[in-house]
Amino acid sequence: MLKPKPLLSPYVFGQSIFNWLPLPAEVGQAVELPIPPVEGFNEALVFVSATCSGAAQGPHYYAIFTKALDGGPVAHHHLFLAGGNVDGGSTINSDNIWVRIPDKGLPRVVYVQKMAGEPLPASENFKSGIAFLSFR
Repeated sequence: MLKPKPLLSPYVFGQSIFNWLPLPAEVGQAVELPIPPVEGFNEALVFVSATCSGAAQGPHYYAIFTKALDGGPVAHHHLFLAGGNVDGGSTINSDNIWVRIPDKGLPRVVYVQKMAGEPLPASENFKSGIAFLSFR
C-alpha cells in the first residue's frame, strides 16, 4: 500500500516551525526574531501562538513591531494577548501578522516586547512562540 505524501513541509527557510522563538517572560523584556535575507519583499508574515494551561493569571500583552525609520518612537505595533482570567482552565491564542520589513540601514529584526502581565516563563503550562511563514 502506498503511503500518502504530505503536501506541506514542517520546515520554513530550512528550520522547523516547531522550533519557535519563545515570547519574553517579564514586562519590558524583548526577543528579536531576525528577518531572513530575502530581496524584493516589503512585508513578512509572522505567526505567533500561546497556549496556557492554568499558568497565566490575568492578561499578558505582547507588542510586535520593527524599528522606526528615524530611530525614534515606534509608530506602529501589533498587540497580542496571551492568557486571560483562567482558573484551572486553559487558553489558546494565535495570530498571523504582516509586519513591514525595515528599510536598508535598519536592523532586519522583528521585536516582541512584553507590555503587561505578571512574569510568565516558558514551561509545561505555558508554551509560546513566534516564527516566519511568508513574505510579500
